Amino acid sequence: LSPGRKYLMDECQKRGYFKGVRVDFGLNPEVLNAGDVWTFEKNTGGQALFRERRLALRLEHPFFKDLGDTICHEFLHIATLGQINGVNARVTALRLRNANGTLSRTKIKKYLNGLSDRERNFIRPQIESIVALYSLEEKVRKAFNKSGFRALGPYDRKGKKRYNAKQTPVELISWAFNDSRFMDWLKTVEVGENKSAFSAFVETVLNLLGIKPTNKDALTELTRITEDILD
Repeated sequence: LSPGRKYLMDECQKRGYFKGVRVDFGLNPEVLNAGDVWTFEKNTGGQALFRERRLALRLEHPFFKDLGDTICHEFLHIATLGQINGVNARVTALRLRNANGTLSRTKIKKYLNGLSDRERNFIRPQIESIVALYSLEEKVRKAFNKSGFRALGPYDRKGKKRYNAKQTPVELISWAFNDSRFMDWLKTVEVGENKSAFSAFVETVLNLLGIKPTNKDALTELTRITEDILD
């Protein structure tokens, strides 16, 4: 693996995100679909089932540049889905959503302010990383809609949408680390002063997974080597 992806995979492994994951390999969809778990379509290269702790990888036709890209894509789903599902369940149970189902920044802020310092220090990074992820996805989606591209990363104008609203933020994570064209485009999208969507994305994913580079230089280096992962 390249330095950026190896660092990310190693950190996820240390935190136990991949513990107990079973990987099924098959040459083609027919082989993988023979059981009662997988439903591979024509252009599917891999699938991940978080609750079942299972991955399936199609060896005959990797969706990305090579099988390594597909493996990283699916393992990132396993690593991040637990965090995303856990925070979403907490936010729903605490009624911290707006009437339309979106996250309410006002309600979340009020909830966090009511916690003890110890509780706040534990819970805040998790919730704020999800808020940041959904906010970033919205900005990236708007930029895509203005871009003129017919299809890019998890976004597609052709026919029905590639993913629904619930799936897209989850897919954004894995696509951004494993698709060079999408990654290059994210570097051109500004989401803040002197900050690209890709840089913001790296910070958000690190916070989501609880990975804390020791200093700013380490974060800068991680962003740089991650940007080079597909070179």
